[in-house]
Amino acid sequence: MKNGHKRRAIRQAAALLLSMALALSTIPSSVFAVSSVSGVSSDSSESSSESSSENSSESNPEISGSSEGSSTSTESGSSESSSDSSSDSSEAGDAVSGSEVEPDFTVNSGAVYLVNMDSGIAIYQKNADQLMYPASLVKIMTCLLAIENCSDLAGTTVTASYTVFDNLWGKNASNAGLYPGENIRMVDLLYALMLRSGCDAAGVIAEYIGGSEEAFVEMMNAKAAEIGCTSTHFTNSTGLHDDNQYTTAQDIYRITAYAMQYDVFEKIATSYSYTMPATNKNDERTITHTCSIMNPSSSYYDETVHAIKTGTTDESGRNLVSYASKDAYNYMLVTMGAPIYYSDGSEIEQNLCYMDTLNLYDWAFNDWAVQTIVKTTDVKGQVIVDLCSTKDRVNAVPEEDVNRLMLKLIDSSALQMVADLPERIDAPVQKGQVLGTLDIRMSNQSIATVNLVASETLHKSAWLTFLRGLKNFFTSAGFWLTVLALIIGFTAWLFIMRQINLNKRKRRRAARKAAGKGSYPSKTTLGSKGSRTGTRSSRSYSSTSGSQIRKAPGYKGPSSANTRRPQNQNNHRKK
Repeated sequence: MKNGHKRRAIRQAAALLLSMALALSTIPSSVFAVSSVSGVSSDSSESSSESSSENSSESNPEISGSSEGSSTSTESGSSESSSDSSSDSSEAGDAVSGSEVEPDFTVNSGAVYLVNMDSGIAIYQKNADQLMYPASLVKIMTCLLAIENCSDLAGTTVTASYTVFDNLWGKNASNAGLYPGENIRMVDLLYALMLRSGCDAAGVIAEYIGGSEEAFVEMMNAKAAEIGCTSTHFTNSTGLHDDNQYTTAQDIYRITAYAMQYDVFEKIATSYSYTMPATNKNDERTITHTCSIMNPSSSYYDETVHAIKTGTTDESGRNLVSYASKDAYNYMLVTMGAPIYYSDGSEIEQNLCYMDTLNLYDWAFNDWAVQTIVKTTDVKGQVIVDLCSTKDRVNAVPEEDVNRLMLKLIDSSALQMVADLPERIDAPVQKGQVLGTLDIRMSNQSIATVNLVASETLHKSAWLTFLRGLKNFFTSAGFWLTVLALIIGFTAWLFIMRQINLNKRKRRRAARKAAGKGSYPSKTTLGSKGSRTGTRSSRSYSSTSGSQIRKAPGYKGPSSANTRRPQNQNNHRKK
């Protein structure tokens, strides 16, 4: 009986523990997770992007010729690396812009884009995304497609067709003196195209490369899209005015920077003069560039400036794409829409396009220079280091010197240095290990970003690592789950033992009650012969005959526990 109760209690306790374990297993571990102190890295980064004002080419766009507009000069800026490659920027066709700076002179051209080719930084722009008529700047694309689609420029001879000249008849188009039926090498056509701005040369090239003028124009537009021009549409290879032919100063920069990757293009476009060999229609002759800035006898002459292409029509105004080099600095400048006439219709004596070009290059060479913004020895922050017994912090320094093209009047101490570092890290830390980044800003615009690295090596402490592990154990979810399980188990054990004790007490009480009800005879009146009288509900002897009862040998009276049965009443008869 007792063993059965014990087994039942044990089974109940086991079932209780199992149900608690199942309940605990459903509790997410995050409930018991203990958050540790760790560094929080705040990624605040601001990114600056150039947005182009695009207009639909499905309808005639609003195009500016020699209109005036607001100007914007841009400080150096690059958030991708601490150094820029001019070749990369040429391939991309985009320059990086920064904060606004104005030169101290008037810029007359309607649209301007001035880029430092060494860094890809646009230091000045004015209406760079405004739609403009390109005039003969179109010939830059014509020359580019000829170079890409003719593998042997010097060995390819082309015959000028009559169709080309018929298309140009009566349009007052500039020409290089070619004749119908003239056999001329492709390389000579390119010099005639770029130096003399010959529309006749453009027509011959377009017909040879594309098969027809219309097919060649399709190639021009496809190439412009490939380069990344977003606001350019060509309708002819010559640059003769057409209301549906337009571009922007920035797109012209993209096309020219792309073309300048070809050495032959740079050689042809920036030459001042070239000797054309004799042909079946022309004697040998020397041609010169249409840009007077390259003419040593001109008042506009500047030996540092190399014109790439001029372009002038009444509708477009005066345009010029040029390249200049001085003191290891290289710039490309696009000026478009410089006025030709006064408001009364009389021609302006000065070429305002040339004036803008010379002034902007002087400003770039004299007022701008590469400056060292930060050095590798500059401490730009600290990071707490855990598990190191010798030091609790490490200095964060720039991974490399950061040099940027900036206005000379700007003090580098006025720049904002925004360090992005974690609050703390664990040892070991190696010297030169990247810890974060430094964002260098001017007027809240990022101009450079460099990695921040550890200035020294810090080793890990074995003792601190052990203490960390001990702490992690006592603060881990597993530890607290174990403690909780033990507490629940101990509580269940106490409950089970209490139930067992209660059951024992109940059995004892039941046994005593049972013994009290069945241990003595019922109340009986004994006669002279000891016969029973009365009922079994009470056990007593007759007071009148009690003295006649003989006690059996060895009788000691009733038991103190009142549990012994009386002696067989027949014993008193023996004797």
